Amino acid sequence: MAGRRLGPAAHRGPRVGQAPRHRLPRAGRHAGHSPKWRFPFAGYRVTAYTNDEEDAVGLREKARWTVEDELVKMGVDFTRGEIWKPYTVVDRNLYTGQNPASAAPLAQEMLKALK
Repeated sequence: MAGRRLGPAAHRGPRVGQAPRHRLPRAGRHAGHSPKWRFPFAGYRVTAYTNDEEDAVGLREKARWTVEDELVKMGVDFTRGEIWKPYTVVDRNLYTGQNPASAAPLAQEMLKALK
């Protein structure tokens, strides 16, 4: 359901939005059961919490899936910066930040887009 709502809105005009780092992959995992479904941001450059960051806090081995792995499976061009350092990616109308340290720089990028 979330994937269906996200799909049409993903490519409409200039908009700025955000999704918590685990939302997009979860929407894709659930909506991806349909063979016709395509992740609305496939082909976009994105960043999110990395496998290396999950490893650093000991959570990757406990997780059934990771954000990085799921995004790659859904066809995005996943990019990364140093772990725990601010890193943002802007591709078309999608603004992503790698981790909590990216929140302020990401907000600055979004504010620039709104001007």
